[in-house]
Amino acid sequence: MNTTPPPKLSRDAIEALLDGPPSPELEVAALSAAVHADDLLWAEEVCSRLAGHPEPRVRGNAVAAFAELARRFHNLSFIAQAIVQASQRDPDAYVREQAAATLAELQRNLRNAGR
Repeated sequence: MNTTPPPKLSRDAIEALLDGPPSPELEVAALSAAVHADDLLWAEEVCSRLAGHPEPRVRGNAVAAFAELARRFHNLSFIAQAIVQASQRDPDAYVREQAAATLAELQRNLRNAGR
């Protein structure tokens, strides 16, 4: 597990990355939003969008970012929880591994886990 925090990307920078091509910055955009943003709904939206990205590293990191949101806010929408659950069936092993780890974190950190 990497304990180095992701770089702090501004909201505008993350928004610009969402519609751009795959890049190293895009790979960490969801993690940056989850660690640094104060707006849970916006950060969750970023993670949700990137969880459907064609690149497995982007998807996996977005799924992992949901765990950070749960840790920080002790809350996560049922839609976000469903995305994590569905990611367990992703064709890519990295995404499935992140989903499994994230589900464990959700159980520890959410008031509404599994409800």
